[in-house]
Amino acid sequence: MITDLSNFLLGHLRIIYCQNFKESIDIVKTVLQSKRYLFILMSFVIAAFGLSACSSTNSAVGTVKSLPANSLGVLHVEHFSSPTQLPIIVDSSGRQVFLKGVALSGFEDQNYSGAKGTTPHYPINPADYNGQCPVNNSTAPDPPVCEVQASLPWNEQSTAYNSQNDLAQVRQDGFNVVRLTVNWSEIEPTEGTYSTEFLSRISQVVSWASQQGVSVILDMHEDGYSRFLNQVATAKPPSGCSPSTGQDGAPKWAVITDNQPSCSLFGQNQLNPAMAAALTNFWNNTKVKIKGEAPGYGLQDHYIGAMAFLAKYFKNNPTVIGYELMNEPLPYGSGPIPIGNLFQFSDNYLYPFYQRIIEAITGVRDSKSTCQTNSPDGSSAIGYSSCAYPNLGINTKKLIFVEPTGYNNEVDFAPQLSYDPNTPNHLPPPLTSYQNLVYSPHQYTHVFTLDTFTKPSSYPGPIPADQMAVNSVGSLEAQASSGTYPPSYDFAFQTAMAEAEALRAALLVTEYGDAPSSDGTILAGMVRAQEDATASGIFWTFKEDCGTVKNQCSGGWGIYNSPTLRPNNQLYENGTLRTSRLQIMSGPYPYRVNGLVKSMGYDPNTENFAAVIATDNSAKVGDLNAETEIEIPSLYSSSKVSVIPLTQAAVSGGYIDQPGGGRLLVVATKGSGTYAVEITGPNGQATATALLARVEAQATNPLTPIYEPQARQILEDYLNYLDNSTPGNKLNYNILSALLNVAVGSPSQDPNLG
Repeated sequence: MITDLSNFLLGHLRIIYCQNFKESIDIVKTVLQSKRYLFILMSFVIAAFGLSACSSTNSAVGTVKSLPANSLGVLHVEHFSSPTQLPIIVDSSGRQVFLKGVALSGFEDQNYSGAKGTTPHYPINPADYNGQCPVNNSTAPDPPVCEVQASLPWNEQSTAYNSQNDLAQVRQDGFNVVRLTVNWSEIEPTEGTYSTEFLSRISQVVSWASQQGVSVILDMHEDGYSRFLNQVATAKPPSGCSPSTGQDGAPKWAVITDNQPSCSLFGQNQLNPAMAAALTNFWNNTKVKIKGEAPGYGLQDHYIGAMAFLAKYFKNNPTVIGYELMNEPLPYGSGPIPIGNLFQFSDNYLYPFYQRIIEAITGVRDSKSTCQTNSPDGSSAIGYSSCAYPNLGINTKKLIFVEPTGYNNEVDFAPQLSYDPNTPNHLPPPLTSYQNLVYSPHQYTHVFTLDTFTKPSSYPGPIPADQMAVNSVGSLEAQASSGTYPPSYDFAFQTAMAEAEALRAALLVTEYGDAPSSDGTILAGMVRAQEDATASGIFWTFKEDCGTVKNQCSGGWGIYNSPTLRPNNQLYENGTLRTSRLQIMSGPYPYRVNGLVKSMGYDPNTENFAAVIATDNSAKVGDLNAETEIEIPSLYSSSKVSVIPLTQAAVSGGYIDQPGGGRLLVVATKGSGTYAVEITGPNGQATATALLARVEAQATNPLTPIYEPQARQILEDYLNYLDNSTPGNKLNYNILSALLNVAVGSPSQDPNLG
């Protein structure tokens, strides 16, 4: 123990010695609190004098190998007195936390070529991953998730691209959280029985993440409801409807298709009659034959039981910071098409469903009586229940992430009740009194949005700087009226801010991404928008096989290139790192902040970073439980740092080196005030002043929320452009108008318009 304490103090003493020697001694004395340690203290002082001189960049001694990896620990949501100020995610010391993450999608029970029965494409027995990695299935969309050197100390595990150490690579690449995508089909493969084997496999990956200081969000993932659609549906597809299936999600026994064919209308996978029927049965909580370990007989009851199964097991595990209740939920079917009025779907089905899960796993009652155990959802009626779902005895305090409908991806806002013109703050009633709620839309501007249907494949092309950050409603309407939709990258965050405000939730984008060919425009624009909103996100995805069969594909969205063939004709787990892609999304970022980040910005071309932070708390130099920490990933180890007081806040900083080349910048404050942190890349001196000036200006003029009525009007402006443009755009207008008339209805059907 003394060895670890000595290593810690020696490492951090060099930081504080470089700034204020007298204060350094006082701090170390306070830490030790014992005369019998004074001889150790004096040896540290002598050793500090023997260290190389402090540089202008406040360089500090490297972190000692025996220390554990830095980790976020238990998180919660902090709320403010003003209902229109967004809550923030904080750590146990109350510091604002930014979750910079990546999805581990190789964990899903996805559809794959030749899939039959219920067998996933990778084994779920943890023993199959002890010191080894299953062969990468060339017919699967993703490689397996592995950590073959987990038996070694975290800082001795290789992070080379072919090391098969996924979590070590996640940490090395600068991420502090993974979104682990799990499926209902893996948790409850047999009706009424939850899989302890798969739970052990999840636990194995969580332990790897913990070893590397990486937090985990468990995401209940679904795409197209289930990969078993074509194994259940027996009706022959009609003419013009090509055979198709879903992707991942529900187990086979939970797919009730009412004998609709599993096929793609007009070649669109989302227009699948079997999927529409299966979704309708799920949202109606259709009963199945076996209850088993589930809290009820309905499909939703079984799903809630699966969520509770996860939450109970990881209740006291600090590495798992929360649960995402459903990925990109799709509405019930309108005939053979899985799209209904999204306002009605959100208010009558989706959010009441979220409310029931929250009640089940947190125990929150919200002044309601508890539903009867033989009718846990209260009734079969549509909408919110008058009674609370039975408390399943877990009472979790972890973060709960809720998404809007998946069609948010097409319009960059969520048609739902998010604005009430009749209340003082224009807010509808809260979904729940549970405090640790996080709103988690996905950001796919110019990737899945409507413009990809109406514009050529090369769109959007180079994005002018002034268009990347347009944020006033008038400017956004002008952009839409001239044929640009979404009208800016910031638009997705301005609407998300309003939607999170309505839920009284913090905000985190749990998916964003694009094809590597558009990184310089689309990916850069997405990341810039996150910074404009002082937000962060989780990139989709870490690694993938890009869905091909042994053809050494070059496509895919992963941070790593898709794999090539080994000499034995088997696929590697992944290809080489896409360094230029990582440079855009994983620059320096606030890790833990003693205060509130007012604005921030990063330029991937120069590697310059700047942030403006307001604080009203003191944090002594060397107090790792209170200082602000800025993560500087290994790609930026040559960057220089300066800390700039903008008021009377006294600021001092220094580095903690980390294995692999990354560094942690620590910043201490005295009193309250505002300060800026500036990180200058090796070639960024000429532009550093301009970036800081932009960030300072943004701190006084932050993004403002855009409420659904405004977002709807901006969309209408774009449709009017199509209607009055070329004949081709006129046709696009007719198609989109017909779809949107179903999805959002007429203005008279919009509950936000009063």
